[in-house]
Amino acid sequence: WEIRSPGPSLLGIPGMLLGLSLGTSIKLGLFLCSLSGGLGWLRFLKKCGVADPILLIVAIMLGLEAGSSITNFSSANIMLYAIVPWFLCLVWKLSIYWSEQNREFKKCILTMLLLITLGFFSWIKTSGIIVAGTIGAFLFLLLLITQFQNSPWRFCTTFAVMGSLFWVPFLVLEK
Repeated sequence: WEIRSPGPSLLGIPGMLLGLSLGTSIKLGLFLCSLSGGLGWLRFLKKCGVADPILLIVAIMLGLEAGSSITNFSSANIMLYAIVPWFLCLVWKLSIYWSEQNREFKKCILTMLLLITLGFFSWIKTSGIIVAGTIGAFLFLLLLITQFQNSPWRFCTTFAVMGSLFWVPFLVLEK
């Protein structure tokens, strides 16, 4: 028995709720995912300080790829493409929040919510857990380098406990 994620079957539902046919709904979903992913990657690169001329080249490359990616639906990769850059932006913002605020409990809750939400990537595509783990590792490294140089063992232990929530959605899907 092989685990199948419910994510791909959800792509066409918004269009179907608007009265569109299944095929048109899937094409609309593919277009919106492609648009969301392209804009997200541009936003993330802008946050990383990439120069505008490079962003223009990236935008053209993303646009060229978008044309062919919305004509067929062979996997749920397009759904991950749509949300991954936005999660990277969220991780970036959360790491800044850790440095600016002094509310330890709220920071821990927000980090746990992010990690459990990343765990739901496996519901979009089972192998999405690999991408989610990479985003979680990005948060871990950002916080370790910028915030917890003085007490890395305490941070690693705390993050490991919070990180266990990351696996909950995958284990629920497995059952």
